[in-house]
Amino acid sequence: MPPRQHLCSMSQPQGNQAVNSSSMANTSPATNLMLPPDNTTIMATAPQAVQPTYVTLVPTQPNVKVIRISQSDLERIAVLDRGTNNWATWSDAMQNLLLLNHGGTYILGTLPHPNDTGSAANWDLNNLCIIAALHTRSTPEEQDF
Repeated sequence: MPPRQHLCSMSQPQGNQAVNSSSMANTSPATNLMLPPDNTTIMATAPQAVQPTYVTLVPTQPNVKVIRISQSDLERIAVLDRGTNNWATWSDAMQNLLLLNHGGTYILGTLPHPNDTGSAANWDLNNLCIIAALHTRSTPEEQDF
């Protein structure tokens, strides 16, 4: 590798002197270096290799917190009963209750089951809580359905 121009320079032949490549091969590299005019010390350093920086994007897992559904709020919702044909009012009331208590992402299907243990345990607990709430406010016939 030829030396950097700002660190040192190769001696150049004077006038019409021809350079014989075989004679250049036998000369030591030190004989080809010239000191700068002010005799300052030249420090040669090896060029530093540039290391690439890699960034790994890791999808963030949702931080799933435990939801709480108040028993008293749940009891205000009429029991789903096919005989009374109350599906529309029951569905709206149950959906609103779950949305207000941060359980809406479960019934809408927008919160996937997380991979990390803590969040997965909370997700499972929340899912069971919502299933229990739905069963509590529906007749056995509706639960079978």
